[in-house]
Amino acid sequence: METETLGTTESRRLHILDPHEVAALYARPSFTPDEQQHYFTLTEAEQAVCAGLRSLASQVGFILQLGYFKARQLFFAFSFADVADDVTAILSRHFPTATEPAWEPLSEPTIRKQRTRILELLGYRRCRVPEREQAALHARKLAQISSKPVYIFRELLQFFAEQRVVSPGYTVMQNLISQAVTFEQ
Repeated sequence: METETLGTTESRRLHILDPHEVAALYARPSFTPDEQQHYFTLTEAEQAVCAGLRSLASQVGFILQLGYFKARQLFFAFSFADVADDVTAILSRHFPTATEPAWEPLSEPTIRKQRTRILELLGYRRCRVPEREQAALHARKLAQISSKPVYIFRELLQFFAEQRVVSPGYTVMQNLISQAVTFEQ
């Protein structure tokens, strides 16, 4: 195991991926114009949900979250300023007559409701205690095949995708894998 310093607290975590690999899996996507076209295209059901939202900011926020989720099967925190290029692409595609005002951030309840709708639309569910327990059992089985953390990590990602469960964060994955490897030893 490798020791990493997190602030002033020493924490022993299993080193599985290098920082670039973690970013590639867990960082908010940065879309090219072609990717913006692809990920911000809405199905009829998605258009119906979007049309039911009250404000333009809420509609744009929904399309952003939906597009990022389609790309990574994760949700991200962002401000409209953080994703200005994507906002511009969405406005030009879906709201060509709208102007881009200085929008206030969406409220947390609004974001949670939108994320729940996205999960429903795409047939996913959050990774809660039962899903984590199931993943822990699966990780133990994987550790019997190979104790290489990166193997277990990749297989768990595949497991979550097949189960249509939003993957937990990297730290949770580290803990699941560490416990599975320790149990197998």
